[in-house]
Order: sequence, then C-alpha cells, then structure tokens
Amino acid sequence: MIVFESLQQVGAAITDAFDPTAANGDAAMVQFEFTGNEGGTYWLQVGEMRCSFGEGSAPQPATVTLFCTVEDWLCILNGTLNPVTAYTRGRLKLKGNPSTALKLQKWFPRPKE
Repeated sequence: MIVFESLQQVGAAITDAFDPTAANGDAAMVQFEFTGNEGGTYWLQVGEMRCSFGEGSAPQPATVTLFCTVEDWLCILNGTLNPVTAYTRGRLKLKGNPSTALKLQKWFPRPKE
C-alpha cells in the first residue's frame, strides 16, 4: 500500500486510485483548501465515470469545499486519521454538500494490506 508523504504524490496517484464503477452516475466538483507545509488550493472533478485533479481554483462551482491542513489530509489518506473523527474534532471543515465529501471514500477506496 502506498503511504502518501506529499500532495504531489497524491496528485500523481489519484487517477489510478479512482474507481469509475463506484462513481457510476455521480458528478461532483470538490475544492480543497489546504493549510500548512505545501498548502494550497486544489480541485477534483468526478463525472461520466472519470476524474480529473488540478491545482488552483475549481473550473466550475464546487459541490463541496474541504478545509484542513496538509498533514491532516495525508493522515486521512494514509488511514491514520478517520475523516469523520477529523470532522467532529474540527480538523476537517466542509462548506457545501457533505454527502459529496462522504463519497470520496467510495470513489477512492484504499487498497487492503
């Protein structure tokens, strides 16, 4: 299993991790606002059983925007921080449709060890 250590590593692997069958019929634009080391703005678009990922502001209005530190996001992706726990403790904040944020786990399943 890949252990993510940087956002660049995540960006390079995201299309490979995408499960198009899990996203069948779904469409969303997700904006990420990261703070901390390597912080910045990124977007993820899911639609027509494909995904795209880029740096900067989303090319269309976001369905949901996620706010957190880079370090917390990497912990979520690496499975050492539960996203629901991060949300309830204020380490992950959302603006927009929370059900879209929950779909990220379905669209990008983590491989089993």
